[in-house]
Amino acid sequence: HLLKKIEEFDQSDKFILDDSIYAYLFDLPEQKFNPKSIKIEKNSLFEGLNFTEYIDKDSIRTHPNLKNRLDWIQNNFQEDFTKQNVTPSAEFENIKAKEIQNYYENYIHNEEYTTALLELMYEKQNHSNRTDLDKYIGIIFTKLYEGRKSLKFNKYVAQVDANDKNINKQKLLSFLWSLTNDELKNIGEYYTKKATN
Repeated sequence: HLLKKIEEFDQSDKFILDDSIYAYLFDLPEQKFNPKSIKIEKNSLFEGLNFTEYIDKDSIRTHPNLKNRLDWIQNNFQEDFTKQNVTPSAEFENIKAKEIQNYYENYIHNEEYTTALLELMYEKQNHSNRTDLDKYIGIIFTKLYEGRKSLKFNKYVAQVDANDKNINKQKLLSFLWSLTNDELKNIGEYYTKKATN
């Protein structure tokens, strides 16, 4: 169903990371996880100000609500074309397998370590059967450790913004900033060893 695909795509950036995934991944035998490292203090920029939202009723009347629009689409566009049996070619399957394999390598190549970590943690939380995830966690933490040593850590890890709506990202940033150099190194080494065993 095409509308379901659109809804899934729209919701794709709204996945929830459970706090327990931090303890599961980063409570190592020689290094304990501190739950306080993912706590975020909210502070409102407009605390104490009263705001009355202005709504232009004429503008609202000219736009049909979302439910009516979706009903109209479902009624006017039949889905027969989605029921066709399409078999992917061998070339497509090869490209798909290669892309899945290179997914995290692309993030690492582009130095988007926090995005890669969020995706890795989400995949680990959902009990992925991929065996290479530990390797990528090790690579990312090793890169972050090297970045901290060469004073480039803030290039890879943004500052925590408590007012940002993406709570998963803010918790991860808070966690990464709370780690010492040795802790970054330990996590990197732990997951690198785990991946090679």
